[in-house]
Amino acid sequence: VTNPVQSTVCTGGQSCQVQWVDNGESPLLSSLGTCDVALYTGEFVLAQALNPIDVSASSSFSFTPNPSAGPDGQ
Repeated sequence: VTNPVQSTVCTGGQSCQVQWVDNGESPLLSSLGTCDVALYTGEFVLAQALNPIDVSASSSFSFTPNPSAGPDGQ
């Protein structure tokens, strides 16, 4: 993942972009296909389910964090 980085703050109700690049190590993203994506709290509690992403065909997506999922943060 190249974005967001540790210092990035995503704000509830505002668009947040996620980007990634393949590092060339196995497994390659081209072989993975569709992956489930979700937003979790620091305690690994599901805060918001997101739409699955085909990482073999895309290198980014945007989502809007649910403001009721918790405080804005990193």
